[in-house]
Amino acid sequence: MEHYYSNSPKVTSKELTIQAKLRDREWTFTSDAGVFSKTGIDFGTRLLIETVEVTDGYTILDLGCGYGVVGIVLGAETSRGTITFADINERAVMLARKNCQRHRITNASFFVSDGFQELPGQKFQHIVLNPPIRAGKAKIYSLFNDAADYLEPAGVFWIVIHKKHGADSAIKKLETLYKSVKIVNKKSGYQIIRASNS
Repeated sequence: MEHYYSNSPKVTSKELTIQAKLRDREWTFTSDAGVFSKTGIDFGTRLLIETVEVTDGYTILDLGCGYGVVGIVLGAETSRGTITFADINERAVMLARKNCQRHRITNASFFVSDGFQELPGQKFQHIVLNPPIRAGKAKIYSLFNDAADYLEPAGVFWIVIHKKHGADSAIKKLETLYKSVKIVNKKSGYQIIRASNS
């Protein structure tokens, strides 16, 4: 069965509109069949958005961006920085671009990319990830590993993962890759992890 972690979804396109309040602001997004959390913003993503701390002027990578919710909401607070949207799913990247246009996010770039594959040589001050659980642990851990090479020296890697999806083992894996690994928020089984090498 095909899932959202696919390059080119075969399921017929059926766009829909989603409304949400995030970081004390009302937002409207276009979603579609064949992308993650197509009918509404999932709890883990909401908690991630509400927890991440960014500074204006910073570079942000929304890794596995889906239809762009995380990068757009954070990007609205970083007008002097840049936001990069990357997802293996072509339809998701198209939607992220469309949603950026809706919200007048102009400091953005978009990549159809399996993890970091299409982002060689780039460095970011924030990498934000809601891991593709359906892709499997090996894929998720490879993203953890690669992220370390794409962070600025003082950069921060933010991850949301549910306890039942392996949060404890994910933390142990991250501790082998990063100097500092902390749970900075948790609710309803979801944990927000902040990893850095500074």
